Amino acid sequence: MIIENPQGPVPREIAKWLDSLDLAYEVRNFRRDLANGFVVAEILSRKYPNLINIYTVYNEQNLQKKKDNWELIAKVLSKKNFPITNRDYEPIYHQAPGAAEEFIFKLYEFMKEKKLAKIFPDKDVRDPKKNAQVNKQVTLLRTKPLPVLPSYARPTANQLIKDREIIRIIDDNDRKYKTQLAIINHDEKARQEKKDENIIEYLILKRKKQIEDEIRKQEEELLKKQMKFNKKLVSLDQSMTQNQQQDVKEIQINCYHSSTSKKAKESQGQYSEAKGVLDFLHEATANLFKKDPIQTDIKLLKLEPKEGQQNNGFQSSNQNVTYTNVIQQLFLRCDEVQKKSLRLLINQFVDVNHVLILEQVQSNFIDFKRFFSIFVKPLQVLKKTSKTYLQILEMIKFIGSKLVETDGHDTQMMFENILLESLLQVALKNPNKREDIVQLFYIFAPATAHDRLHLCQAIKSKIPTNLSSFVLILAGLIQMEYFDMEQDFIDYFAQYATLALDSPSPLTRTNGLAILKELARWDFIEILRRLDKIQKLMDDTWWEVRAQGMCICADLLLAVALEEEQQQNRSRDAADVIEQTQNFSQFKQQLLDIIYSVFQVQTSQNVIRLGLIYLAPVLQKYPDLCTRYLEILLSVDPDIRITILNTELPIQIGQVVQGCNTFKYHLTGAPINWNSVGVAQAMDDFVKENQLQTFQIEHLEIILGCLYNDLQPADGDIWLKIFEDIKNLLFLAFSEQDLCQYAQEILKKFFMFQTIQKQVLLSSQKIFLKLLTLTYHPDIDKSCKQNLLEFFVFLQQQKFQNYCYDIIKQFSENNKNLFLNSNLVDFMNSLAKDKRKEILGEESY
Repeated sequence: MIIENPQGPVPREIAKWLDSLDLAYEVRNFRRDLANGFVVAEILSRKYPNLINIYTVYNEQNLQKKKDNWELIAKVLSKKNFPITNRDYEPIYHQAPGAAEEFIFKLYEFMKEKKLAKIFPDKDVRDPKKNAQVNKQVTLLRTKPLPVLPSYARPTANQLIKDREIIRIIDDNDRKYKTQLAIINHDEKARQEKKDENIIEYLILKRKKQIEDEIRKQEEELLKKQMKFNKKLVSLDQSMTQNQQQDVKEIQINCYHSSTSKKAKESQGQYSEAKGVLDFLHEATANLFKKDPIQTDIKLLKLEPKEGQQNNGFQSSNQNVTYTNVIQQLFLRCDEVQKKSLRLLINQFVDVNHVLILEQVQSNFIDFKRFFSIFVKPLQVLKKTSKTYLQILEMIKFIGSKLVETDGHDTQMMFENILLESLLQVALKNPNKREDIVQLFYIFAPATAHDRLHLCQAIKSKIPTNLSSFVLILAGLIQMEYFDMEQDFIDYFAQYATLALDSPSPLTRTNGLAILKELARWDFIEILRRLDKIQKLMDDTWWEVRAQGMCICADLLLAVALEEEQQQNRSRDAADVIEQTQNFSQFKQQLLDIIYSVFQVQTSQNVIRLGLIYLAPVLQKYPDLCTRYLEILLSVDPDIRITILNTELPIQIGQVVQGCNTFKYHLTGAPINWNSVGVAQAMDDFVKENQLQTFQIEHLEIILGCLYNDLQPADGDIWLKIFEDIKNLLFLAFSEQDLCQYAQEILKKFFMFQTIQKQVLLSSQKIFLKLLTLTYHPDIDKSCKQNLLEFFVFLQQQKFQNYCYDIIKQFSENNKNLFLNSNLVDFMNSLAKDKRKEILGEESY
């Protein structure tokens, strides 16, 4: 049944039933009297005396005694097919609001085997008007606003965390989460109250200044009029003779009438109606309303202005007001208007009228609201890809940045109090536009950590109880560029990010980790302190939670390695350096454990894909990871591997999974930053351990990726060993149609590495000769033969003519028929010709 609010009157049936039981204690307050279970046990003993003995029930307020009593009651009721769990009676002995009333109502229905007839005894089923009046009275009683308490009488944070609703929670993590949330809400409420007081004080001072300016202007105008009037009097005194006094009276009467007549004021230019920014924009853009497509839209929407009344050849201001409404309606009804019309107006605002807009909007609450509010609806309705939507964004950024340059603090205050809440709703209701809208927030705030922190606090005040939405916005704000971060700013973001890690929502947990990932660039030690919490999330069922955690660990490993290098370069006490290094060693081991636990073949392909990108730079500092890295790289889907090994610049940035609630990541460029030597050595070990007879395409793709960066002379011995181990498989790949191009590019890299060039050329002659015999067999595809010829041409261009000539000559002598049927004949003739030129000289030849 639906239980009425427990603050309402007790049903008459319940009161009569309890009186009829003749209980030892009178029930006056359900919440208090039913808490320890003694009264409920006595009620049950009246009906089931064989199941419960009232003398075995404790009539005490001790928490453990209460729990024992209710466990006994639960056993009795379960035998009578009325089971209750600890979730049902635990709120009762903790005196949660409404819990006792709801239980006693259900117990009554169970024991009496009938439904409660009515909750309010004053209701009469036959009189609906009376019932409606009773309901209205009850509603008014229950919705009576609470009085505003003075500051000294408001609950403190210590009192809030001791609330029964928090203490009674059994789960430790849930109770800790509720406690932290209560403290944060209390702090934000206190800040908001202080902020409201400051705003009110500021508005009073600002209004006072405006009134003083208006009074000063009026006094100046009156003084000018008085001086003008005095001059007229002087001239009249000189010109008038007999009727001077009468004329003066007439002048005074005329002045009196002119000051009380609105039309006369307008004709004399003494009356001017206050204009806002939209009125001035109308006057500046009036010519556009008479041209298509705006004129067509005005007619279709029936927004034609009324004909203005003429007064001394000028239109009255009524038409201006109507046109102002037309400007508002064109933007508010943007889904019915041609987009070209809106673009014309926006271009006019930015290109021609931006100075006028800045003058009117600056430090003017009303005009700020009027101007920017008309763009909220288009931002919400228009498609993200439309030109009009993009133009509106650029215009808001342009005007906002100019306002901040002029007066940043006033602009931020007006934005927080006028525009922020509307834009927040647009961002939260339109996930695909969230990134664009969030970028606008910092446009209206000076680029200092203090002002941006104040903006974040203002955002929190707009959504005080919605932690998920707030963390979602913070995750967008933290992605922006920062010139500097103060510790208070870092602590504020870290506080809510840590709180988000305990959220039941996987999206909120992901956003919390994304914030920590960005903060690690500024203060990685602060993130290392939260490493235990991050490690607990590595078993999360949501793929992006684990992916973000692994990316954080990769960044922290790099930061720790860099810090250790800096410590070694500093001139410090040796003991201090050793102590710091030992602490980092513990963190390093924990970070590596986390990565090894997640970065596995059986892990989700999405997680592996990001791990292969973000762990690539880590391989330079931690080469032991190369073996696991290669294992994962060989196991991924071919399309993913090709994307990861793509080295085209700029690096591609995008979403792993299409959607509005996932982040953008780097998707390409792993070979640009990885440990080329380490991965190549891991591949060499893989070939030996598995005793590979031929290379597959994935093997050659990875080896080619290892050769992307310039080979360092210091690594010459390592590269020579790798070449010696895999050269047979490389040359063999020349005879495979799908592999020959990769083999050619790899051999070019080895042949052009100056440090080991001589050794490579010497050790390749025999295998090169065997390759020719194999490649020019009739069964081999023509593309392989053409590819081999291109490789010879490359060697010729690099001044290796003699090397090519010796190999091909030996091949032609050993396999004359194969040679004559190959595409090497013309090439060999050109080599022979060059050789004769070299011996005999150009002139003799």
